Amino acid sequence: MYALTIYFLGYCFYSLRWKYGIAFLFGLFVCAALIKVFLPKSESNHFYNIIIRSLMNRYADYEKTGDSVRASDIEYILNRFDIEVPENFK
Repeated sequence: MYALTIYFLGYCFYSLRWKYGIAFLFGLFVCAALIKVFLPKSESNHFYNIIIRSLMNRYADYEKTGDSVRASDIEYILNRFDIEVPENFK
């Protein structure tokens, strides 16, 4: 993604004149600002819940397949978050 952005920025400055390069750079800053405003913060409950749900699903999958080493590792991580693994997952 970064390489493509740098390529288009260089293309705008070199081939299409400097005005288009400045406009493209301005557009990048506007898009970045809009993304920062509308996406949830990285420490929000939204991402926290996604991570916890993913860990719980992995734990259940490891228990189903009999991979007790990985399941115990996931259980350790969940306990670090102060989340107990439900009995129906064990």
